Amino acid sequence: MANKQNEEDQVKTLLKLNLDELGARFLDAVGQDKGFFQAALPQTLPATTLEQFNVQFASFSPEDKIQEAIAALKRVLDKGGNALKNGICVDLRYCDRKGHELLKLLRDVAVLLATAGVITWHPIGLTAVLTAVVLLYKNGYFDELCECPKK
Repeated sequence: MANKQNEEDQVKTLLKLNLDELGARFLDAVGQDKGFFQAALPQTLPATTLEQFNVQFASFSPEDKIQEAIAALKRVLDKGGNALKNGICVDLRYCDRKGHELLKLLRDVAVLLATAGVITWHPIGLTAVLTAVVLLYKNGYFDELCECPKK
């Protein structure tokens, strides 16, 4: 139980950060991970090798690097298709739970992504996955994925 409380405390701390701070933390976690960008590369830059992408990525501004990391994360998750949607939207009841048990819900989404094989790049700590989940939550990704009614 202590682990779950620690994870919820991490989510609570992450929710206090703005999108730029979250993006920077996420980029720090995956920025050197070739597997992460390799997973997103086919849609990132057509007909580009990983080495060519690395050269181009190095020339990006810090803000552009964050935006590319977020876009790459979304592309990786989009590859999960219906299984991801069912896991988050149906099994975890995202739309129903986000209004009253957000900390537990975002922790559950992170655990799902980490254990269901959706996040398949280099072994990455749960803290980085939690950061990614909060970043996506704040960007409205899960609301769009689950087609939550707007309030």
